[in-house]
Amino acid sequence: MVLAPSPADLTHHTDGVVFADNSEGYRQRLEAKLQPQRIRATLSFAGLYQITHEMIKQSVLEEVRLFYRHGFDETGWQYHEEGYKRQVLSGAPKDRFRASLLWLVDSEQRPSHWPRLTVWTPSIPIAMSCRMS
Repeated sequence: MVLAPSPADLTHHTDGVVFADNSEGYRQRLEAKLQPQRIRATLSFAGLYQITHEMIKQSVLEEVRLFYRHGFDETGWQYHEEGYKRQVLSGAPKDRFRASLLWLVDSEQRPSHWPRLTVWTPSIPIAMSCRMS
């Protein structure tokens, strides 16, 4: 049987402020974080972070897909769908982005204009070292 710790056993720390020892200091820090201008700045940064992630994701998906383009006819661009599914999507069938990243690492088919970078996916780190032109 696991017992929950008693309140006296709990001491929370954040950036040098100990809640139990300095409740007024903690209250002041919390109020400062809840100021409208601070919340706006935090939400703006979060929005930029999300937009950047989506731009990178879209770029990766498009560049990998373009690698399997093999022609053009009256209906538009033609892609080698079976090769794309077998060689790319099979790496992570439920996540096209992750599958594309894994394919880039495994095949070393990175576009030459992409910089050297390291990409972390939720469960495994993937190092991508891109050639610079």
